[in-house]
Amino acid sequence: MAPPCTLELVSKTECPPYALTCVGDRYVIVGGGGGFAKTGIKNKFVVYQLYHMGKQTTARCVLSHDVGDYCISNMTAWVDEERTAKVTDNRTNEKNHGYTTPCPTINLAYGCEESCVIVQLTPKLVTENNAKDQITSAQQGADAGVRNRKPQADKSTSRSSSENNKASKNGIVRLPTYYTFTVMELCRFTSVFSRPPSSTSPGLVAAPGVLLKEDVYQKTCRVTRDCSKLVTGGTDGRVRVWSCLQRPPKLLLDIDAHLKEVDQLDVSPDGSHVVSVCKGQRECCVWSCSSGKKVAALGLDTAGLKYKFAWARFGCVENNIKNTRLFTISNPVVGTKHPGIVCKWSDKQYALERRQSLDGVLSNLAVSSDGRYLATGTMDGDLIIMIAFSLQVLQRLPDAHSMFVTGLEWLPDGSRTSCIVRGFSDASVLSVSCDNAMKIAHVPSVTMAPVWLVAILSAVVLCATFVIASYLGL
Repeated sequence: MAPPCTLELVSKTECPPYALTCVGDRYVIVGGGGGFAKTGIKNKFVVYQLYHMGKQTTARCVLSHDVGDYCISNMTAWVDEERTAKVTDNRTNEKNHGYTTPCPTINLAYGCEESCVIVQLTPKLVTENNAKDQITSAQQGADAGVRNRKPQADKSTSRSSSENNKASKNGIVRLPTYYTFTVMELCRFTSVFSRPPSSTSPGLVAAPGVLLKEDVYQKTCRVTRDCSKLVTGGTDGRVRVWSCLQRPPKLLLDIDAHLKEVDQLDVSPDGSHVVSVCKGQRECCVWSCSSGKKVAALGLDTAGLKYKFAWARFGCVENNIKNTRLFTISNPVVGTKHPGIVCKWSDKQYALERRQSLDGVLSNLAVSSDGRYLATGTMDGDLIIMIAFSLQVLQRLPDAHSMFVTGLEWLPDGSRTSCIVRGFSDASVLSVSCDNAMKIAHVPSVTMAPVWLVAILSAVVLCATFVIASYLGL
């Protein structure tokens, strides 16, 4: 029997999170907020740096950026390889302040109503002591105009020092020098447009002669694995492919995908196909990224029960981007007594290969970068980890969150830094929820007995066999 997966609290988020993305070896970006209403909850994205304390994975907030009046509900990020290479040329580990990999320059795209905003996050080296001095100076300046009072000890700095000491005792050093980021907006362009009133959108007319304004906003965006193209979708039902090499991005393809809004989309690892999900029409379609033609429209036999597609994600087979599978989750249209359905579809014909029924309403879907594991969340806050090949449930973590899961992302695999961050587990998935908690679930590695132990056990067995054979006169 496989060892159980472990669940850990990584951090409490500053605002209700609705979007989550991992970039680089150890950076996580969370977006969310309170929306346009004056609730006192700011709309922002927050960048966390992950590290391992010896016993568990935890996070340090390195940037918190206010984005204005509109909540971030969708975003995607990628490393700017060119700028990262320029900054880190000829840099040794000593000059890199103990980091085994350079801090990347990050490009972040997020939806803001009908627009897509692309910002660049440039790394900036700071120390905890400098941060403390800046906070102390700001506090003294604010207090000078009010009254003089005895300065108090900085509790946050004391807590940080104790965490550093604890980490050092565990053999894992939390560096006092770390990278934050400066934010620069690169461009802002319209990614979703209003549709003229027609027979395909009768809901715009509220009464004779009264025309309601249609809500126009971007609902989803994804970037190709080679970071060359950005794909967006929203309330106008169209899937648009943009070139990331120009500023603002150049429109390469405009697909008239659905009559109603595009709720989710994803790009195949090789960048050849796009999958879009329209909950309003219960559709899930695959499109060619070169011609814009429909490749497949997925159909699910549910014995007369009405189901709607909720999410779709591509995954590699044995880490080969040319060999992929498509995974989807579906929920019943009415009621919650029927289970959610996870499906795996073939690469070329997109025929159904496997399906698995799961209790609860499924709210999210993520596939690990190597294509071995699948994760889905529920509206009750459960987290379910599955084996992608067979759709076998590896483990269900009930009540991982106290509210529905809003975001799931598997940590990248391949580098030593990412292995350290994961605690050398086989794979790790991050989850966020409106309970303001960011948690991580580790899939443990299948450990093997050391060679020396196998040799000793073999010697003991041989000696025991010899003794027994001698005793029996054999």
